[in-house]
Amino acid sequence: MIVVKCECGKKKLIKDYEMYLLDRTMFRDYYGVCRCGRKIFKREFNLMDCKPTEYLN
Repeated sequence: MIVVKCECGKKKLIKDYEMYLLDRTMFRDYYGVCRCGRKIFKREFNLMDCKPTEYLN
């Protein structure tokens, strides 16, 4: 979940994201649409995705 500020000045809470793997780095791509109609895109690096799990060991 992330809060993004649109160019019109309003803030938008985006809950849905897609995981994006680039080499060995995991990113989250957030997509949304503001109330003014503009599309919002934000790419984020989240350290929680780098924690060791049974799948990454």
